[in-house]
Amino acid sequence: DAVDVGSGPFDNDRFGGYLQVAYRPTQASDVLKNFEPVVRWDFLDQPSGAPMPADQERLTVGMNYWLKSNAVFKVAYVFDDIDDPSGTLRPNDVFLFQFSIGF
Repeated sequence: DAVDVGSGPFDNDRFGGYLQVAYRPTQASDVLKNFEPVVRWDFLDQPSGAPMPADQERLTVGMNYWLKSNAVFKVAYVFDDIDDPSGTLRPNDVFLFQFSIGF
């Protein structure tokens, strides 16, 4: 017998996207040229019959500080709203701290 692994109880089409804006004033003073403000908005729409059908919308506001051209320290706050099937809007906000280095 063949096993059907492609179909399920719901349509698994998700839809999402994001928009991000960042600006690093490289021509500014020695202190200011290392800072880069960042704003990002993203969303995810889940199918209604999915096991976790919560839709999600986030707004992230952050600041990057460039130590070198290949090393950055990032701080951000995420306003994360999850709209679960019960109609309840659950905030899931978080602070993010990150250090990245490229080789």
